[in-house]
Amino acid sequence: MKLFEFESKKLFADYGILVPKGYLATSSEQVNNACVVKAQVLAGKRGKAGIVKVCKTVEESKAFAEKLLNSEFNGKRIESVYCEELISFSKELFLSLAFDSVRKQPVLVFSLDGGVDIEEVNASNPNAIKKLYIDPLQGLQSWQAREFLKESGLSSELLNKVGDVCVKLYKLFTSVDARMAEVNPLAVTTDGVIATGAALILDDDAFYRHDWKFTPRSASRELTERELAAKKIDENDYRGVAGKYLELDGDIAMMTSGGGGSLTNMDALLEYGGKPANFTEYGGNPPREKMKALTSVILSKPGLNACWIVGGIANNTRVDVTFEGIADALRELKPKFPIIIRRAGPGEKEGFETMRALAKELGLDIQLFGAETPMTSTAKIVVDAALKYKESKK
Repeated sequence: MKLFEFESKKLFADYGILVPKGYLATSSEQVNNACVVKAQVLAGKRGKAGIVKVCKTVEESKAFAEKLLNSEFNGKRIESVYCEELISFSKELFLSLAFDSVRKQPVLVFSLDGGVDIEEVNASNPNAIKKLYIDPLQGLQSWQAREFLKESGLSSELLNKVGDVCVKLYKLFTSVDARMAEVNPLAVTTDGVIATGAALILDDDAFYRHDWKFTPRSASRELTERELAAKKIDENDYRGVAGKYLELDGDIAMMTSGGGGSLTNMDALLEYGGKPANFTEYGGNPPREKMKALTSVILSKPGLNACWIVGGIANNTRVDVTFEGIADALRELKPKFPIIIRRAGPGEKEGFETMRALAKELGLDIQLFGAETPMTSTAKIVVDAALKYKESKK
């Protein structure tokens, strides 16, 4: 989940990172000082887009807030602005933490060129971006941060202050289960440094460990009813993952598992001319009731012409247990469209028997394929089946 700037700064402050004083306003009447007025949208490059402005008078602040509020940006209505105290600074730095999935460890990124898009810095001067990979078992030590910053060209008088921010940012990053924590810019003032720009992306799968009440959101639009319903499946239940659902415009429902294999299957479906109705992944051995809930959400979308349940050879996910949950939903919904299943792994034999019995009992059109059939081959099968079913309805 990507947080709004005001939410990010609240967490930054909770972990001892200095941020400017500010307040949230939903109407121009609430704006009461000369300030930096920032539209609260889940998007970057707001300055370039003209939705952030340094206002030197109260009147200017109110007028700009009035202009922004209830206007649209990237198809999303601006519902609030963050009004932040004016800060005088001499330099802007860039600092971020993310998780490198290739090296499987956190990476601290620093640049002396802050206040601009880091992508532009990387394109024009890649040597200006420095990286420090962190051993997650050891964490980030103060001396490591200072040594890294010194080697990156930071002046000696700032080493302790910026190094302290690095350590606090790492503490925040690990404690809140963040996928990304960014300070851009980290402004250098006469008193030290202050995070005038803040961004956080939290790991949705770790929300059960925290008592947060963030408003559900998507990066570019409000979540649909089905997306909200799917999200609740994993709330306060650590047993496997079955709540990942992104609604799309197609007519072929998808239930995938297998990480990168899911994207490969999606590509194969598109290559054969299929149109996915959703992107969904499940894994980690979710229990029967969670799989029933997920299946019910996926198949509740109107206009479906087929369902494709596809995954590689499971390791830690019981095929029979997940299929029992899927069967529970199918028994209630009794879909008429074809269901193509390609799966293998522990409990495969029992799972397939469950599906065959269900198909016979309810007269469902279910086709089963095991490891002997490539996953991507079943993409063509489901596309052809969807087309045939669609034609039969005319």
